[in-house]
Amino acid sequence: MNSTTLNLTAAPETPPKSPGRWGELALGVAFLFTVGTAFTAALGLGLILFVGH
Repeated sequence: MNSTTLNLTAAPETPPKSPGRWGELALGVAFLFTVGTAFTAALGLGLILFVGH
């Protein structure tokens, strides 16, 4: 076993990289957009069903 293999096997595992500030911001905006769209669709459907007849 040479030193390169020994160094690679002895290296500590790196934690998974986070998406970063802009990635988290994009995920937050997408989540809020999805929740807002679902809420608006449910509100509109409720108005059509309950007020429309």
